[in-house]
Amino acid sequence: MIQSNKDAIPSHHAQSLQTSIALQFIATAETYNLQWKEHPVDWNRASSRQVEGGSGTVKTEVEDLEPGTTYCLRLVDADGSPGPELVIDTEQV
Repeated sequence: MIQSNKDAIPSHHAQSLQTSIALQFIATAETYNLQWKEHPVDWNRASSRQVEGGSGTVKTEVEDLEPGTTYCLRLVDADGSPGPELVIDTEQV
């Protein structure tokens, strides 16, 4: 379970499909910036979107990804502190 932003991406609560990755985490902040990128790309070129937090379990999904590709995801809280990275592959076609 996620108790702070430092543990905000739980690898055991992620599922990848061919073109999407579903995440589930326990929120401890009101909002997060979810960032994702292909594995070798720098974080300054990552895609991102805001995810509403609050308290309790949050489910979100990143879509329109490339099949058979390794991605890195992380949550960044309001003060700009990034959580740990999750490295996960989308399924092959």
